[in-house]
Amino acid sequence: FDGGKIMIIPDLDDDQEEDLQLTVAEAPQNIRTVQSLRELDNKIRGIQLPENMSDSGFRVDLSILTKTLVPRNKIIEQDVAWDFEQLLEEVSQGLTKEKEESMTTTRAQQIATS
Repeated sequence: FDGGKIMIIPDLDDDQEEDLQLTVAEAPQNIRTVQSLRELDNKIRGIQLPENMSDSGFRVDLSILTKTLVPRNKIIEQDVAWDFEQLLEEVSQGLTKEKEESMTTTRAQQIATS
């Protein structure tokens, strides 16, 4: 008591809540961009490997690579909208079917060995 006045001592919890409300999280700065196929194509445009690399004593056989490459027009696909619920249902049905087939096969093997 000091002249009829009561001193109020603030709780530590009240002080911490106030500090948390004033604190704002800093946005992450780690941003990566992925180059599009067009940007990559533009970067390599005009770059050609020498026809005959044996002049420099360094020879690379790219025949395996060139035999397995697929032309770009064959790999570009149209964007297709999909529904998560429908996709989840299809995957679930597929897994259930595989499990049932596996159980049927296991039972058939057990009967055959009995």
